Amino acid sequence: ASSSLASMSRCTSLAIQCIVAGTLAAAAGAAAQREELEAVRSALQGLDDGLPVPGVRPWRASAASRRARDTLAALGRLLLAANYTEAAAGALLGVGRLAGQGAWPRYGVPLEAALADVQSLPDSGLGPLGRTTLVLLGAFLINASSPAAHLEGALGGARMVRDLVDLGILWRPSETSRWLAAVQIAPLSTGNRRRPLLVVVDWDEMRPWHQVMTATIDTYALMRAQRLTPPGWAPRRVLDLCSGSGAQGLHAAAVFSQFQRTTVTLVDLNPRAVRFAKANVLMNGLPRVSIFAGRLYDALPQVCDGPVCELTGGRYDLILANPPYVPSMGIGQLFVAGGPTGESVTEVVIRGARAALAPGGRLMLVANLANVHQAFPAKAEAWWRGEALEEAQDLDVMFDVMHGDVWTAEEYAGNFIGPDDTMRQYRRHLLNVGIGSMTNGFIFARRKPDSAPGRVLLSAPGRGWGAAGTRARGGGGSRCKGRVRGVPGLWHALVDVSSSRHDQALASVAAMLSDSVPVACAPAPGCPCIRCVCRPRVLRPVASTREKK
Repeated sequence: ASSSLASMSRCTSLAIQCIVAGTLAAAAGAAAQREELEAVRSALQGLDDGLPVPGVRPWRASAASRRARDTLAALGRLLLAANYTEAAAGALLGVGRLAGQGAWPRYGVPLEAALADVQSLPDSGLGPLGRTTLVLLGAFLINASSPAAHLEGALGGARMVRDLVDLGILWRPSETSRWLAAVQIAPLSTGNRRRPLLVVVDWDEMRPWHQVMTATIDTYALMRAQRLTPPGWAPRRVLDLCSGSGAQGLHAAAVFSQFQRTTVTLVDLNPRAVRFAKANVLMNGLPRVSIFAGRLYDALPQVCDGPVCELTGGRYDLILANPPYVPSMGIGQLFVAGGPTGESVTEVVIRGARAALAPGGRLMLVANLANVHQAFPAKAEAWWRGEALEEAQDLDVMFDVMHGDVWTAEEYAGNFIGPDDTMRQYRRHLLNVGIGSMTNGFIFARRKPDSAPGRVLLSAPGRGWGAAGTRARGGGGSRCKGRVRGVPGLWHALVDVSSSRHDQALASVAAMLSDSVPVACAPAPGCPCIRCVCRPRVLRPVASTREKK
């Protein structure tokens, strides 16, 4: 009996020890999560310098501290010297990895473990990449950490590490831990013979604050479309709305500045995005870039006489936008939630462009598009008109729509990440707001070169031109002002050079952006199916393709 009691006592003691150890481990894990959360949340807070002042004063690189300017510029030079490029990332992860996943993957493990998952490198070594490149890509692109001494060596010493810690880019849980990156640094190609770009973004995961959108497939697709504008065409003034990290505007600055002194204005509502955009301006060393904080056109200096407003700084030759475009049932991430149909911000961008786009200027917008075959160009025209033009009046702009695979509302809702009940609720929401189909795509607009400038009514009286106002009637009568063209897997085909449809996508987008005489067309019939790419009746035949999910 005494032996049994002793055995029970030992078992009870071991159980208590296990419970205590488990509790301590859980508490340590929770503490580590809180520490990581705070490190990521406070990234780049040192760049909160009181600028820009919405609608009054922009931020420019000269407003940053000398240390921040020097540190970020040095980091940019160091990364590029180490071949930290989109091509190197493709060599590490495999061609098409970005296009396949939609964003660069985050491993969150030691680099040696991550490399075991990478199939593109030969078993015998590091392949075409050197150790320094691997260490830097691991730390800042895929969140695969290296021993502290390796990262310090790749960054050129302890001083750069200290400076990055002070900026909130690097952190570590303890003095003996590996260094971890609080942000992702995505490489962006700008085409042949041009210096690549680097942009600081948030990791591709959800956090309890408004994040900065990572470099996703739509980011790269719109940049590729920029480079497909007609040869020799170059905007003097560029406006990047919903700019986030500033990727689109900075890409335009890099690509078009070789032709003339292009100035770029970035606008975003999210203070964190403004902070990250500042870092990206400094890291890439691009001149003539300004940042405004606020809601779309409201953030820009303007003068208003009642509901009639005009920009005091002049109009823009190119307006870029990657707005939040996901149909939403309520409040969500600023860079995701696009209102009930996903078009709330897109509508305001297009309507406000009537006052902001210069004669001969272009609007290039990337988004999910609802009901693309239900006279979408006419819907864009209605947004452009707002309440300022009667339907009978001719427009001075032409809208073209390029789209990819078309999904039913049920198929689109099937990609919802969450409980089944919420997914079913989301599907009902899509149908209730009139969404029959969704697709990925672009909206391209060209304004006539001889358009007369002037002040315009942008929204309902008293609402300001950042508000959505009253939805305009679909219109245009029997006139067909634009084209709708489909390419299966459009965004991925543009970005993934290994795609069998890559050349087709490049040629189709280039043709739609061409300065040649617009295609004359008759009213397109209703699309007889959901999955197909329907062909409008045009004077010049357009090949029909069939989309597959």
